[in-house]
Amino acid sequence: MRFKEEIEKIKRLVVEATDSEFHVGMKSDDTGPHFVIYLPHGTEADKIFETIPLFAFSKRYVVMMVPEEILSVIRSEEAI
Repeated sequence: MRFKEEIEKIKRLVVEATDSEFHVGMKSDDTGPHFVIYLPHGTEADKIFETIPLFAFSKRYVVMMVPEEILSVIRSEEAI
């Protein structure tokens, strides 16, 4: 599965797990590329961890809790 397909699958799983606004993207650090799921502070992330098993994708994923107003900034930066 390609990264874009995996991102779309993660998005579908997050939609099922939460009613909150969110963003899914790719980032990289010293350990290599990984998926990032951005959620607003206060979102219950437990269901996301239950819904998205670690072994389901080619890369690891990180859940980041951010202020809600930052989500639009993250989206616009990743669109560049």
